[in-house]
Amino acid sequence: MQTGVNACLQRCLSAAFERARGNVARAQQLLAQEQDSPVSYSTLTRWVREAGLRTPPKPAGEYILGPGEEMQHDTSPHQITLGDKTMTAQCAGLVLSCSRRLFIQYYPRYTRFEAKQFLLEAARFMEGTCPVCIIDNTSVMVASGAGENAVMAPEMAAFARTLGFEFRAHRVGNPDRKGRIERNFSFIETNFLPGRHFGNFDDLNRQALAWCREVANARPKRSLGMSAEAAYLIEKPRLQPLLCRRNMRSPVCCSFVHVQPPLYEVAIIRKYFVSNQPVLHGALTVN
Repeated sequence: MQTGVNACLQRCLSAAFERARGNVARAQQLLAQEQDSPVSYSTLTRWVREAGLRTPPKPAGEYILGPGEEMQHDTSPHQITLGDKTMTAQCAGLVLSCSRRLFIQYYPRYTRFEAKQFLLEAARFMEGTCPVCIIDNTSVMVASGAGENAVMAPEMAAFARTLGFEFRAHRVGNPDRKGRIERNFSFIETNFLPGRHFGNFDDLNRQALAWCREVANARPKRSLGMSAEAAYLIEKPRLQPLLCRRNMRSPVCCSFVHVQPPLYEVAIIRKYFVSNQPVLHGALTVN
């Protein structure tokens, strides 16, 4: 610690660092909320270096991607607390590979139904899509095969086409190919989750969206020389516009509709016109 920092403040810093699960930026936020004398980020990082609390990561290579070329999607199981109940939830994330703009949401499970809901919300958040979305070999998207031989589930491939992109699975054992989203999950666990309280999934996802806007995409990135949000303004004109911008919740476009608060999947949809009035016929599957 730097000279002049008293023992009481040292204890506060140590406690905040532990609660933040080793994330300096989150520890700084906690201290700013709880202490009358916030500690600067440079002081915290110097203390971490001097204490030897971190091992510098080894670089694994880098993919150079231009604006609007590619996005990456993945999920990760996270331990969360809703009210007084601790549970494992699936954190779904999508990132634009060039600008690093991030969008996340949480779900109690992640099936093809939740995947469609998430991807639609992510596309709306980004106000467009890239033509390629890199994924792993999850059975949620992949029907058979793996890597370059992966065959996507027809319903997921068709859904992706309505949003203007196609899935592409990376080679088995090569998670670094989608490292831009992989690295974010560690950041989420150490910066978003610590020190926050959630009443339910709606509350959790509202806070996750605010965190994406106010923290994850607003913080400067050394590799970009700017924030993800600033880089997004450069990338945005290269994104493919959404095909169903005027009616993003149409069942023909999305394969699910709103019936009161929940989402219900439409298994079979046909659209008829009787006396000039549209009538939807199909089977509703409650998920």
